[in-house]
Formats: sequence, C-alpha cells, structure tokens
Amino acid sequence: GFSGCYSCNTNIGFPYSERCWQPWLTRQLKVNALVAQPQADLARRSGRVDVSRALSSQVRTVPDFDREVTVPLHGFRDLEDYYDQMSLHALGKLRRVRVPLL
Repeated sequence: GFSGCYSCNTNIGFPYSERCWQPWLTRQLKVNALVAQPQADLARRSGRVDVSRALSSQVRTVPDFDREVTVPLHGFRDLEDYYDQMSLHALGKLRRVRVPLL
C-alpha cells in the first residue's frame, strides 16, 4: 500500500487498520470533534452533521467518521472527493512538488 498522504482512497478498507487502530482513532475523533467544546458547537450549529448518528456505534472507522462528519461539515461532494483533495497522487499534485520528498 501507499501512505495515507499519497492515496487516502487506496488505504480504505485494510482489515488490519480497521481492527487495530481505526476504532481507537475514531473514538478520539468523535470526542474531539463532536463532544469537546468549541468544536462540538461548530458541528451542531452547521446543520450539516447528524451528530447523533456520528456519535453512534454505526460510525466505527475513520472513513465512516469522514463520511458522516468531515465531508458534510467542510462541503466536500463525497468521501472520494475529500480523500482526493487530501491525497498527493490526485489532481496532479505530485507533479507540482518542487522539494524532494522522503
């Protein structure tokens, strides 16, 4: 696989990450974005995030969280659009890098 910085869409669905680190990270994201102040107020006031659903047990992985919270809150079309915007490989970003990457 590739690092998340290169291709977020490629990294969706790896069983190891879904079992080992995503549940923990998703719980932290829920607390930090939907429970802690003032971030929780932003999500609630936006009217774009179903906070009850996002806090539910149905949202177990980082892609689940991104689909329910990050995408609507920040106005991305869908999860693929968000991950393309965040990935180095998409939209010709790699060709525009001027400083060598490790």
